[in-house]
Amino acid sequence: MRLRNTTLASGCLALAITCVNSGCAPSPAPAPDSLQWVTSAESDATIGSETRLGTGPAGKILHYGDFASAADVPEFVQLSEALATGSRVVLAQRVWRRNTQGRNAAPELYSGVVVVDRSGAQPRARLADIGEIGHSGPLSLQIVAFPLSDSASTEFRGDVIVPQGGVLDFGIAIRQETWGQGGGPVEFEVSLQDGGDREQTLFSAAIDPDAAAPPGWLDQRIDLADFAGRRIRLRFATRRTAGETGFSLPIWSDPVVYPRQRLDTRPNIVLVSLDTLRARSLGAYGYARDTSPFLDSLAERGALFENAITASVTTSPAHMSLFTGLYPVRHGIREGLQRKAPHAITLAQLFRGAGYRTAAFTENGYLVRRRGFGDGFAQYTENVGETLKAPGEARRTFGQARRWLKANAETPFFLFLHTYEVHSPYDPETPYASLFRSDGEPGAGNVAVQGARDRYDREIRIVDEELERLFAAIAEAGLAESTIVVVTSDHGEEFGEHGGYQHGGAVYEESVRVPLVFVGPGRIPGPRRHSTPVSLVDIAPTLLELAGVPVPDGLDGTSLASTLERGDTPAAHTIVTEARATKRWLDPLRHVSWNPPLFAVRRGNSKFIVHRPASGAAEPMLRFDLADDPTEQHPLTIEPDAERAVDAAIDRYLRRSTAQPEPGADVSPKLKERLRALGYAE
Repeated sequence: MRLRNTTLASGCLALAITCVNSGCAPSPAPAPDSLQWVTSAESDATIGSETRLGTGPAGKILHYGDFASAADVPEFVQLSEALATGSRVVLAQRVWRRNTQGRNAAPELYSGVVVVDRSGAQPRARLADIGEIGHSGPLSLQIVAFPLSDSASTEFRGDVIVPQGGVLDFGIAIRQETWGQGGGPVEFEVSLQDGGDREQTLFSAAIDPDAAAPPGWLDQRIDLADFAGRRIRLRFATRRTAGETGFSLPIWSDPVVYPRQRLDTRPNIVLVSLDTLRARSLGAYGYARDTSPFLDSLAERGALFENAITASVTTSPAHMSLFTGLYPVRHGIREGLQRKAPHAITLAQLFRGAGYRTAAFTENGYLVRRRGFGDGFAQYTENVGETLKAPGEARRTFGQARRWLKANAETPFFLFLHTYEVHSPYDPETPYASLFRSDGEPGAGNVAVQGARDRYDREIRIVDEELERLFAAIAEAGLAESTIVVVTSDHGEEFGEHGGYQHGGAVYEESVRVPLVFVGPGRIPGPRRHSTPVSLVDIAPTLLELAGVPVPDGLDGTSLASTLERGDTPAAHTIVTEARATKRWLDPLRHVSWNPPLFAVRRGNSKFIVHRPASGAAEPMLRFDLADDPTEQHPLTIEPDAERAVDAAIDRYLRRSTAQPEPGADVSPKLKERLRALGYAE
């Protein structure tokens, strides 16, 4: 079927579209089960909250800074030699109001572009005048530069062998930096060459970024069944219709070819991280309150690890250990906004390299894509709340994940979900506001801390319900028998058990012990409970082995696959946890400063807490027998030989560092505000 000059509405994008073959449809396509990438993704683009790998112009941040007022913003910006690929450069300039009260998200005051002619090799460019933005207070400025090709046309090609029932998936978009800036329409075209020199047009569309609609991705699916078994060359071309005066920046998202019918029997992997969820607040781990009825039921049909220990009591280091199977000293993220070390390979990179679709849905905090958390994900969506008061976006995040997995049911995939719903500031939605209010559950003595714990428990019920909806969506998509789901957390939370509040400055069990449940009907027998201590670094090699993906050498973690599949007892090993926050909170309003780091060293039921301050006196080493004293109320005497052995173990741990701390990632004003709301920034 051929459609010409037809207006197609998809979301809010208006397109003039020409299609060849009835399979050309503007709806999200089922993902391939055996992927052939047409080309290596060379850049990425963020539109709204969604970042995708793709092919198109890549930006370079030239400047970012905070200023007291618009009058202090520089008039010029230095240009980088790295941008000398054409005679013109597009400078995308964004200005935010600096929020000093942490109540609402920092609003954008200005967004615009300047096109700079570099034919004379000018070392700097004049910025747009923002003196008329109507804001006299402090603000933040970011400038991103994109090289603009002299030619109005661009193209790339790729060869593939079309499988039976073959389908081509791709997406098209205009980078949002040039949306609504007068850069003119862009035409997109996909053509096919099947031997010889003649090309057949498969798809043609034009996007006008100066239309009233907001920017967005337009996903396409083209049926290649007529070419099954043949090697073809696909050509992807764009043309700025305004010619030399146009500057809109087109991008293609990760074109792939795959067979429509799923033949690959490898399991899907869904990894769910419920940020700040401590094990002791769940029914499956002995909690009296009914906070987690659905998660408790998962433990009855899967495998639960009673003593899963985090690698760090803050979000970034713990999640990177989850992603890489490496301790923080080796993956390079130990504090602040450090980037992942280049040698540290993530689960998403390994799964993508093995032919898996990869997608992540996260929100509001530290898991910034460019710090390395997005490496390997073809799609990385970060949801930002409308206000800073309640950073959790579980309803939105889980809803997006449910829609994604239903649309990608025809291929093995690795899906990561992460929500801050349980993280402070605890602000459960109205239907849950009175839950657990007067159930007689003993508190911490401090009224403010007790109230915070009650709200925390209500937030757990919210994410528990979202977990139930996620599993229902997996079943409705027919994926229950082919999907392994892992539910865990990055760290726990303190509510006065040892005089502290929240997390980051202590390594008692309420902070370090996290839930860990594996569910995989037909693949992971249940119910089984395992009491041997395991670490978050064990999860990455476990998931890789369960999926049949080669496990890299040299990981700190040990695969638990035989434990899950056959019930073998996990091998005992020493587990280390770090605490590096510089504040210890006492209640919602008070904190004290201290000198980190602090380490927990655990083997079996024996646990030591060791302070290694960068300066000043160290706190005494503590030892607990968790079999007799699970709440760590009665420190034991430490023999000199034992103290020396633990110190030696920490020395060995620190010497294993193969990562030099990477420079901190560029931090946008909105991210700064989100981190302040979460208690991670001043």
